[in-house]
Amino acid sequence: MSIKIPQNENYNDFMSWWTCVKENFTEMLDFDFSSQTGQKRSISKLLNRAKQSFLNKNNSGVIDLNDLFNLVQDLDFLKTNNYEFFNTYKSKLISGLSNNFFYLTGTWFEIRIARMLIETKFSFEQPDPPDFEIKINGNSLGIECYAPRARIGDDILKRISNSIKNKEREYKKHPWKSSHTILFIDGTWLKRAEGSFEINTSNLLTSQFREGLIQAINKNKCFEFVIVFFFGHDRTKNGGSRSYSCVYSPTTITNLELSQFKNTFLENYIEGDNQILLPDLPDD
Repeated sequence: MSIKIPQNENYNDFMSWWTCVKENFTEMLDFDFSSQTGQKRSISKLLNRAKQSFLNKNNSGVIDLNDLFNLVQDLDFLKTNNYEFFNTYKSKLISGLSNNFFYLTGTWFEIRIARMLIETKFSFEQPDPPDFEIKINGNSLGIECYAPRARIGDDILKRISNSIKNKEREYKKHPWKSSHTILFIDGTWLKRAEGSFEINTSNLLTSQFREGLIQAINKNKCFEFVIVFFFGHDRTKNGGSRSYSCVYSPTTITNLELSQFKNTFLENYIEGDNQILLPDLPDD
């Protein structure tokens, strides 16, 4: 899928792109944006807000539409490479639950991770819990994905620390059968709630944050490997680009399977020297 993304404030280019994104959602999700039900969906609200922001000459309109375009690309990738998983996420995206923005971000995060796993040649199942389970050398690695609810003014370190604790409690109530346990956290919306519109991935987080994250990870007794992801529009590249940045546990991993997974899965997703523009938070 190749669509030219406007690099300026040309109305015709933006509206052509906006219409294309909307039509792709309609086609892939059998989504009727004009219906009363369709208008309640978070995807519909985000599309309309992106257009309104653009008309108000707010740069977030282009950033937000690029983020939605990335979701279209991820869905198209799953549809092409694993139709069964595509149908699973399609059902989630058209369910009434997707009216809630933070249900949408959780599903969106899983879709991103599913694509990343496929791209790095990992076959997986979805036992739920955890969200994904892969096998390396006959041993299973369970991966749970979590996109914490974000509110304006949230302290990102506190929210991530609490997220680890919450997932620990869930795990203790319903432990997985996986040999090894991994927790993925989407920090995008938390960083945006903190007030950051833009981050530089070469100095993404302060030393205070990193030290606090190490403490939070080391205190947990359930997850052997914790990764925090940030997704945004990479302003240093042209058209349709996206950039992944992640902070992972600095604790030494001695287990062979976990080490192999980390090195393979994160090979293309480690921090680089890029300027990342974050999508805006919803109004509701």
